[in-house]
Order: sequence, then C-alpha cells, then structure tokens
Amino acid sequence: MRIDYGAESQTGRRSHNEDSFLTLPERGLFAVSDGMGGLSAGDEASQAAVAWLRSASEGIDTLRQRVEKNPDPDAKLALLDALEGVFQKAARAIHDAAQDRGAQMGATLTVGVIAGEALFVCHVGDSRLYLVRDGRAAPITKDHSVAALQLRRGKITHDEYLRSNMKHVLYQALGVVPQVRPDLLEIGLEDGDTMVMCSDGVWDMLSRQDFVTLADDADLSAVARHLVEAAYARGSDDNITAVAVRYHAGAAAEGAIDWDAVLRGVPLFSHLDAASRHRLAPFFSVQRLDPDETLFREGQLGEELYIVISGEVAISRGGVELVRFGAGKHFGEIALTLDQPRSATVTATRRTRLGVLHRNQVDALITRSPELGAHLMRQMLVDLARRVVDLTERVARMEPGG
Repeated sequence: MRIDYGAESQTGRRSHNEDSFLTLPERGLFAVSDGMGGLSAGDEASQAAVAWLRSASEGIDTLRQRVEKNPDPDAKLALLDALEGVFQKAARAIHDAAQDRGAQMGATLTVGVIAGEALFVCHVGDSRLYLVRDGRAAPITKDHSVAALQLRRGKITHDEYLRSNMKHVLYQALGVVPQVRPDLLEIGLEDGDTMVMCSDGVWDMLSRQDFVTLADDADLSAVARHLVEAAYARGSDDNITAVAVRYHAGAAAEGAIDWDAVLRGVPLFSHLDAASRHRLAPFFSVQRLDPDETLFREGQLGEELYIVISGEVAISRGGVELVRFGAGKHFGEIALTLDQPRSATVTATRRTRLGVLHRNQVDALITRSPELGAHLMRQMLVDLARRVVDLTERVARMEPGG
C-alpha cells in the first residue's frame, strides 16, 4: 500500500484563516477543521481540534495497525471509538474555553484514517470528504447543517436548500455543545481512489464534476492547490482548505469491499441511504471459504446473518441441494433474533467471501446507534411479516375450497 497526499489552505477573501488541517501519512491519518467564532476564536477552535487529534495519533495508529492485521468488528469499532473519544475531548475543551471567554466558539472536524483496504471516517460539522473513483465524485459525509437536515427529512427541496440562509448554520460542531455525536463510517478503498477533505469554502463553489476534473493529476499537492484556486476564482468569500489523498493498493491486496453496494442489494438494508450503510459496515466481518468447505450444517445453532460478497454457496437439506446463492444473496437472518437450529447445510461451490453480521454486533449497533438499530429492527419485522403473509396464503391455497 502507498499513500500520496497534498494539502493547501488559504485565507481567501477573509482577513484571517480559521481553517486548520492535519496530514500524518505515516499513520494513515488526515483531517480538516473549520473554526467558527470570528477573529482569534475560530482559529483557536480549529487549532485545538487538530491538536487533540495529533496528541492522540500514536494510540490511534496502534489501533489502525490492529485493524490491518485483523479487520474484525472489535478492531474496527475500537478504532472508531478512539476517534470519537478525541472528538468528545476536543468538544469539551473548546466549549470550556468559550465559556471562560464569554464567546461563541466551535469547529467542524472531518477525519479519515486509512487502515488496510478501508477508510475509517469520523465527522462532525459541514466540512466534507469526497471520494473520487472511476470518473465520479461523491460526498461521503453528511453536512450537520440545519438546511441539510431539512433536505434529508424532505422538508425542503434541493433548490430551496441551495437558497437557504440555514445552509451553513450548524446544529452540531465541536464546542457548540460539550458533547457531540459524530458520524462513524467505513468505506472500502480501491486502487487509485482519491479522497478530498475540504472546508465549505471549497465545496460550496465546486460541482462534483469539478472534483473529478481537478483531482485528475498525479501530483496531489497540485490537486489540493487547484481545488483551492478554483474555489477562489468562483468567488468563495470564505477560508479555503483542501487535503487530497490517493490510495494505491499493494500487490497482495485482495480487493476492497464496497459495503454500500453489497448492502444496497440486500432487502434488510436497501431502504437505508448510503451514509447509513457506511455506518453499518464496521459491524460486519468477512469470512472466506474454499471450494467444498462447509460453512455450517443442518441442526447446528448459529447467531449470524451471511451475505455472499463473491463466489457461490449451495444450500442443501437432508443431502438434497435446494438452491445456490451467488453474490448479493443473503441467508441466516432468523439467527439474529432466535436460538434455533439451522434448517439447512451451506457449502461453498467455489472460493467465496461472505459478509457476516453476528447477533452481538446487532446488539452493539442498537447501543451505539439507536436510530440506525431501530431502522434495522423495523425492517426485520417487515421481512418477517411478509413471510407470514406468504405462508398464510400458501396454506389457504392448500385448504379445501382454497
């Protein structure tokens, strides 16, 4: 694995620069923070956010290396917990400083940590992280602004959002309140992926195609500079900061898992938006099967849902093959809620990768992210209700006169 990067921050048309950034490529850690409060207060807030992150970077790196060795949910969630802990400490420190000064202070913070073939993101505010891949650019983070929340909830249209005076009014940022609820995400990386982290002074002036066009350069320092210069040329009246990072997979890389695509094809998760599916990703582990290897046998107890990421498995009962499942199929969801013997035997027909969600991880999801956990539980109830209706209709057709 190799990481190329570049960063650029300019005051722009403002009198001082309230943006800060951090690049620690040896630890796979990158961040952008946009301070709020005016004069020295904004500078102090963003600098404090970055300073807290830098001071914790050694411990974060230890957890990052653990993920690289064994990317199971415990390791991934430990890394994200450590990042969230930094956010909480920074939020409290900035809030206390504001109280002492009788001033309003706050800062956005968007952090990305590359561990193995994945990017782990912790985010608060309206700085953004874009992923540029295969000629397309997409924002991975969600803005914590009032207008963005209204848009997500369907209260306003996209055109109304663009004109809204609440577009940059944040309901969540470090220091505005003493505690925050950062978004915690996992994104699978592919060779050549470019990630752009930037303050709103950049993204507010540029289209998604601009990110694609301006990121098409082998020199990542030039990419960051071009993004900043383009935003300034378009009339940005804010501070302008961009950090550009490019991921190069090593020869031994197996291939990243696009959890958004995998989960989007599964009915239990397809109703969620992309950001929510990225939030679910850390709770999954990956299991590999060789050809003719049995995953579990009929009658065994289990507590896992499985999704076929690649390859194929055969489902059999009583020695008779019933069906084969390829990429995108899932099975075993009943085991997430019931202690019931498996009703079939599952065997790989060729080399196969499975996404695994254990019952314990569902419990952890509900604890850590109640809203997302509730969405999942509701969808499981919907799925169960559909099965009951289907079974009832089948029984009715079998009855005399049915």
